[in-house]
Amino acid sequence: MTGPPEPPGRATALPVLSAGFVLALGAASCYGVQISLAALAYGGGANAGAVILLRMSVTAAAMALAVLWMRRSFRVPSEVRLRLFGATLGVFGVTIGLLCSILFIPVSLMTVIFYTYPLMVAAIAPAVGGGAPTRAQMVAFPLAFLGLFLALGPEAGGLDWHGVAFAVLAAVSSTWLFLISPRLLAAYDVFGVSFYVTLGCALLVLPALPLLGGLALPATDQGWAGLLGVAILFVSATGLHFAALRRTSPVLAALAFNMEPVTTIAGATVLLGERLGLGQLGGVALVLGALVLATRRPR
Repeated sequence: MTGPPEPPGRATALPVLSAGFVLALGAASCYGVQISLAALAYGGGANAGAVILLRMSVTAAAMALAVLWMRRSFRVPSEVRLRLFGATLGVFGVTIGLLCSILFIPVSLMTVIFYTYPLMVAAIAPAVGGGAPTRAQMVAFPLAFLGLFLALGPEAGGLDWHGVAFAVLAAVSSTWLFLISPRLLAAYDVFGVSFYVTLGCALLVLPALPLLGGLALPATDQGWAGLLGVAILFVSATGLHFAALRRTSPVLAALAFNMEPVTTIAGATVLLGERLGLGQLGGVALVLGALVLATRRPR
């Protein structure tokens, strides 16, 4: 995913292809495609409660094994516990927002709304000590909202507001997560953070199951394939994400993660048969262009 903004400077050129950059592209692709697999699981009879619980439980188990295998400690320093709880709420908000949004609106339109979060990070970061926005970011803000208007405008009257609200919840939660994560990850092991965050989300979803329609498993082979695919791709994305960050710089990883919305829309097109009109495609292109412009890093 995209990192917070940096002070003005000269933009970086495209990176030389490296193992870390390829791993980051793989992680971005897994994150993107698993959203469409969740929609397949819904089509086969599963509900959001089942998808969220399985995804978080499997990932928590995988991260626990990673902590044990690498002989890391499960002890959480007292000074990071509050931030860890805040990160858990952020990930829970993103998860609920994304996986509930696609129950009401197409995946491709959810993507356009959700991936405005890097622009929110860039806009809010100066207020929390993240540095002033660059000139490129100042151009990117109106460009992104113009693209959002074009992408949503033709169907705004027919869009279910529940889906839009969940997508906005995911974007706001992701913004919160990016703003609080750097200090947390600087003070505590990333695998430990991932274990406790995903375990916390799995526990949080249990009391929320009645609001999510209980726990419904798929009734078709396609639904089971989608549900298991979500779990496998989410664990894979998490592992690839960490492996990439150990082999490349955050700047190049952030550039690679600009592919995530592209793969999300591509997955919706291939797996779900979603089609956007010409004006909507233009709006998506504007949002993605604004995203790349806003997250270009100075040398």
